[in-house]
Amino acid sequence: MKLTDYYGISSQVPFVNVDVKNDSKLFVDPCAVRMFAGHVKQGSLAVTCLDTFFAELRESKLESPRAEELLGSFREPWETRMGLSTEGSYGRGGATDTGLKILGELRANSDAYFELAIMKRLEHLPLFIEGVADDITSDITTRIIFDALVDFTNEMMLLYPQLARETKRVVKQVWNPDSRDWEEKEVVLPVAGGKELLLVPREWAQANILMSHKRYSDKVVLDFYQEKRTVLDINGHAHKPRKEELRRDKTLELGCRKNLEVTLRRLGEGREVVAEFEAFVDEHYDSTKRMQLQDEHLER
Repeated sequence: MKLTDYYGISSQVPFVNVDVKNDSKLFVDPCAVRMFAGHVKQGSLAVTCLDTFFAELRESKLESPRAEELLGSFREPWETRMGLSTEGSYGRGGATDTGLKILGELRANSDAYFELAIMKRLEHLPLFIEGVADDITSDITTRIIFDALVDFTNEMMLLYPQLARETKRVVKQVWNPDSRDWEEKEVVLPVAGGKELLLVPREWAQANILMSHKRYSDKVVLDFYQEKRTVLDINGHAHKPRKEELRRDKTLELGCRKNLEVTLRRLGEGREVVAEFEAFVDEHYDSTKRMQLQDEHLER
């Protein structure tokens, strides 16, 4: 049962109309949060949370306990009813062990990620860190911007009083962008189907995150191989391999490690391909199509 049916709301709502009990296969996308920050008043806080968290991580010594405190503090944000759980709403993707695995990868390549600055935002994690895909990215993002989502939820409770017919005062972990640290905060949330509910602005959720490692490979890595494998015929005409051919080439071994390798090679050539990829995503993003895709996932 969708939230609008559960609460008897007949109008279109500005939040993701998830199922009351089961996870909807949608994800809080940090790239979309940044793109559509201006659509809700909590957008500025959400972006500040993302940026201060990542800045604190960059400035911490990765071998120090501080880095473990930052990345080892992710609890399961099941309140959004979004993710990949097949039954119920468990939100297991962004748990503590996942954060520490990410830290291990960052430590192994700290020179590339931070000294050479190829990783500047949270949304860059999925491009290079193995296993950090839609669900984990969504869980980490949700936890970092949790306070902004609480404020948005409280605003929706005023706009739609039905949401406030049953509430619960609970203590939740939130990121404080002023102290740049995790803290416990008492908040009031709606209760739906016996569990607390955290609402997400409609534009911030995607059926697939925009900056995925697969999309990065398809754009940045395959562009690189197209360029390197282009040959000139006797008439001086360039013949470039099609991406369909390159995708079938098992020797390319596409993936996060190849993304890092090609990114570093391009950097050596004076190309900042991460920034180029961000511009590509921004240019090709079709909000109408994405919203339709979101609706299709909610209807399944």
